[in-house]
Amino acid sequence: MKTYLLLLGALMLLCGSLAANNITVSNARVIAPTDYTTADIAFDLSWDNSWRLDTSPNNWDAAWVFAKYRVDGGPWQHVTLGSVSSSPTDVTVELMDNKGAMIYHSVTASGTASFTDVRLAWDVATDGYDGMGLLDLQVFAIEMVYVPEGAYSLGTGPDPDPANNEVDEFYTCCEDRLPYVVADAGAILVDSVAGALFFNDTEDPNATVSKRPALRTGSIPAAFPEGFSAFYLMKYEMSQQQWVEFYNTLTPSQRTARNISVQTSDRDNDGWRNRVDTSLTNVASTTNPFVPVGYLSQNDMYTYLDWAALRPMTELEYEKAARGTAAPLNREYAWGTTASRTGSYVLSNKGASNETVQGPTVSGTVRGNATLGTTDDTEGIIAGPLRCGIFAASIPTASRLYAGASFYGIMELSGNQWESVVVMTSLEGRAFTNTHGDGTITSQGLYDVATWPTTRNGVGFKGGRADNGPNFGRVSDRTYTTLQFSTANSRYKWLQTRGVRGL
Repeated sequence: MKTYLLLLGALMLLCGSLAANNITVSNARVIAPTDYTTADIAFDLSWDNSWRLDTSPNNWDAAWVFAKYRVDGGPWQHVTLGSVSSSPTDVTVELMDNKGAMIYHSVTASGTASFTDVRLAWDVATDGYDGMGLLDLQVFAIEMVYVPEGAYSLGTGPDPDPANNEVDEFYTCCEDRLPYVVADAGAILVDSVAGALFFNDTEDPNATVSKRPALRTGSIPAAFPEGFSAFYLMKYEMSQQQWVEFYNTLTPSQRTARNISVQTSDRDNDGWRNRVDTSLTNVASTTNPFVPVGYLSQNDMYTYLDWAALRPMTELEYEKAARGTAAPLNREYAWGTTASRTGSYVLSNKGASNETVQGPTVSGTVRGNATLGTTDDTEGIIAGPLRCGIFAASIPTASRLYAGASFYGIMELSGNQWESVVVMTSLEGRAFTNTHGDGTITSQGLYDVATWPTTRNGVGFKGGRADNGPNFGRVSDRTYTTLQFSTANSRYKWLQTRGVRGL
């Protein structure tokens, strides 16, 4: 982390730049005001593998940028942004709810994004800073992908062999069981009547925990984010470095609640690659910064999203993000085919920012790459998720199939770690709306967004994890959307989330 110390009259500013998931904020600085009503936060921003397409799927990647500040070592607070002061040529800087900015190419582009001297106006007066005391400022950036507005399909349709159908997948009721088309942003009828959205509710004979009953009648309200409307989704699963950066802004009481390194019934261990260390009093660290974080609970995940001014993803948005507008394919994975890697990977540069896998082919046939089931390295020492975006960095040529990427270029939606989603199988889940976190959590370290689920009844899991069989990684598989886990505080090594900014 680079630091900058500026002494301007009575105002002392300590500004930091942080890097995670190969995205970097550098040259961060505050251009101090004279009247302490506004101030410019200026910085440079860069990340690799960036794009904007003017052909299908007509989308782009972006950086969600927000900032935190504290005075004289006090508690960290979320920066309120007033406007965009200036932006580089051919770059869009879109302010959202005054809590952060989405920054992306405004013209067709491909390769490294490098934006110099982006300036956001800080509403100092609203935040109540009067220019007195030592000011610490941190600027955070998270890579996102834009998922455009439009119709898409849920479910993949029936297979002649029922054993090949995804568990409890969505379909259009009743006889033909064809995929259900989400054609607009209105309410969706759920029922066993012709034309309605429907699904089975079966027991998994291999499950070690019981299911909760699924609500299969009524309507999914129009306010529920059903995937038709456009949204931004995190490009990668949350890294351990991102979690550490969040944790290090918390107060002592908040850290006690969000300490994922303490012993639990599913405690961290080297075998699952979790290396978040909170043994030092004032700072957390990790020796696996680029590997996805695990050992999260519902409360951990949602508190991070509230802090970052994002929101959770719904299970319908998951299918849209993976499949896009393409025609559904029975038993498909996020990369759009039914072929998944079956042989083990050999890992290079383990734990480093350039961690890669060797040999992304099997018997001469290119298969979608994912960390699922039998893909542990030949030395048998992975036993857990691989680093965020590893397959895109390992491929010999640009390819959605090689990279294991979704229709929109989102990584690891199949495999690695389970994707936490808000489900539509309970009243609590259906009460969820497109309401984002405000950057502020409670003094006890908990999210407080009114429409978000507060119990496990509103939460499920999609996409599979590193030690799962390949079937769990299929886009329409819903085996784990209604499993009943213990509590909202229960932590699991394979669980985490992705943040969304809905539009």
